[in-house]
Amino acid sequence: MRGLSLLRRADVVVHDRLAPVSLLADLDESVEIINVGKAPGNHRSQQAEIERILIDRAKRGMCVVRLKGGDPFVFGRGYEEMQTCRAAGVPCVAVPGVSSAFAAPSVVGIPITSRELVRSFAVLTASVAAESQVPEPDYAALAKLDTIVVLMGRKRLGDVAESFRSAGRDADTPVACIENATLPHQRVVVGTLATISAAVDAAALAPPVTTVIGKVAAMGDVPAALEGRGAAREVGEIASRGDGGVALSIAGRRVLVTRPADRSYRLMELLRAQGAIPISCPLTKTVFPASLPLLDEAIAALSRYDWLAFTSVNGVRGFWRRMRRMVRDARAIGPCRVAAVDATTADALRTGGVIADVVGAGRGARGLAARIIDAGQKAPPAHAAARVLFPCSDKARPTLPELLTEAGMVVDSRVAYHTVPVNDSRRDGCGTVGRTRAHGEVDVIVFYIPSSVEAFVACGRQAGEAILACIGSTTAKAATAAGLVPGIVSKHSSDEAMVAAIVEYFDHVDGH
Repeated sequence: MRGLSLLRRADVVVHDRLAPVSLLADLDESVEIINVGKAPGNHRSQQAEIERILIDRAKRGMCVVRLKGGDPFVFGRGYEEMQTCRAAGVPCVAVPGVSSAFAAPSVVGIPITSRELVRSFAVLTASVAAESQVPEPDYAALAKLDTIVVLMGRKRLGDVAESFRSAGRDADTPVACIENATLPHQRVVVGTLATISAAVDAAALAPPVTTVIGKVAAMGDVPAALEGRGAAREVGEIASRGDGGVALSIAGRRVLVTRPADRSYRLMELLRAQGAIPISCPLTKTVFPASLPLLDEAIAALSRYDWLAFTSVNGVRGFWRRMRRMVRDARAIGPCRVAAVDATTADALRTGGVIADVVGAGRGARGLAARIIDAGQKAPPAHAAARVLFPCSDKARPTLPELLTEAGMVVDSRVAYHTVPVNDSRRDGCGTVGRTRAHGEVDVIVFYIPSSVEAFVACGRQAGEAILACIGSTTAKAATAAGLVPGIVSKHSSDEAMVAAIVEYFDHVDGH
């Protein structure tokens, strides 16, 4: 909670590859986010450059958060970076984290100590910098301890296992290797000192991997299987049975979410609840321009309008931003009636103190238009022809304005925000669609807006055998027009409806 509080106050966030970047989704657009992550053999930023960035931003008077994975003081650079900052006159504090040495075993039910069996443990790293003068660990001494946890040891796993065997540890000593601990695509491979290296190679585990050596490695929530071949188990398999033992049809399936990161949290949580593995890969982002004179002019003359219509949460956000810029609040709406396309958009209005008079009941813009027209017939507008203000995206489809105009209304569409392609990967865990192979094959690609479909095609990506899931007919039509074939189309424009449509599809495929 302390770390989250500091993130919300940050002007700059400098994060590593294994840091929880999902926490960055809700940060204000003004926050500078700098990815300095290092992967084995691919160091995005040298250490001296990272320290230069920290000191430079801090000396400009900015609040800087250095976001790292696990505990930065356990085989990390936390102490070095803190000392360098202090030497430069930059005050700093540390917020402790939980080391993967403890978190990874715990999440698969492995206790690194046990009252009956284990009274000692050690944590070591198998990765040593080329310029380091630190000698090899004393394997003879370590072999006498009950539990050994090895970090950053994937590349040298075979050497480490052989070193412990040569130091006198029994070849049948249980070993567990946990890949991507706590993440949706977590996997576990179990074996012995004699078999673990071959088992991990066969399962193609990739860093980060945490290795547990000792009796406790056989005590976790991993199938028996310590017979020489090893056993790999994905978190999707563990989550594949819900309450009452009912199989979840999308458990373990990888779902690529192309929605902007700040709008995908709810969808990803619902997917995880079904055992799926959501992968955030935003293809568009929302930008609120500093100047929107046409919308400002409409807001200044709100008394001219009978209706305010919103087809997205971002339309609501953009509208409230301009209202605040003009020092106005909900009272300025006056007798103007308000319409929201769905419950989520209505909730966004409620945060500004306005309860929608009309909420669409599915079918997107068409459903909302029908509701507005029906309400207008029951309660005639103050003006001869009802006037509607429609704050929307610069990429908004003309469906709502056209339907209302056909019904005799006058619609003013005013841009409240821009939808633009994502040209970098600073806010998501996978960058472009092409990099999702690191997470395994994608089963489903989710599109919420036509702009995401256009961005997908523009970046030259192919869906392959993945099923395309579109929210509503408008997005589905955009996909078809782009030469893609939607396999799933949700009936309503909500996260719950999207997940239900995906589940229904795979229930049918699997014959449930």
